[in-house]
Amino acid sequence: MRRAAEQVARMRASFPDRECVVVDLGCGFGWHWVEITAANPEIRFVLVDFALPNLQVCRNLMPVDSHPNVLCVQASILDLPIRNGAATLAWSVQVMQHIADPERTIAFREARRILKPRGAFYIAWVRAVPMMSFLSRLIARHYHQQGRTQQGLYLDRFDDGIRDTLLGVFPSGRVTRSESLFHPELRLRPRANWVGTLDLAISRSPIGTLIARQAEFSGEA
Repeated sequence: MRRAAEQVARMRASFPDRECVVVDLGCGFGWHWVEITAANPEIRFVLVDFALPNLQVCRNLMPVDSHPNVLCVQASILDLPIRNGAATLAWSVQVMQHIADPERTIAFREARRILKPRGAFYIAWVRAVPMMSFLSRLIARHYHQQGRTQQGLYLDRFDDGIRDTLLGVFPSGRVTRSESLFHPELRLRPRANWVGTLDLAISRSPIGTLIARQAEFSGEA
């Protein structure tokens, strides 16, 4: 939620005189927007997901009467029912990683298409974590990196090839890291307020290369 709030605040500061529209591509339950949408009634939020049950939870969390600036849309990321240049911020967290090429590139282009000139984008993606790969080998467990998982879910971890494909669509993008202290696989889910600040400091230091769980690709269109 903190990263979402930071991105919205940065967008608002960059476009003080422009109508702002945030589009979440693959919103899930949308819980991370509850406080942010309430605190920013002048911003319109379009929450897109392929699964109708997810959107029903979103609507329950953000009812129309208290969150009139939230629109829930059932759609595929590969064919968004959103006009060109409508979004000020295109946001997607750990969703694109579940789409295989060539559809994944189509999803990137759709995100670029809906952005206004100088609109911002933020795409988060789980990365291959050297520490986790080492620990998995140590205890003789499989560490999934690309393709369909043992549970049947498609997942490609962020790598240089994905970065290069993203840069082909978003030339101004840059990659940073986060979630060094958040590793569900190790049952690490710290929630204290100070953790976010410490996490970013560690993730963006050299040690973050070894332990950060998430890659963040962001910039302006």
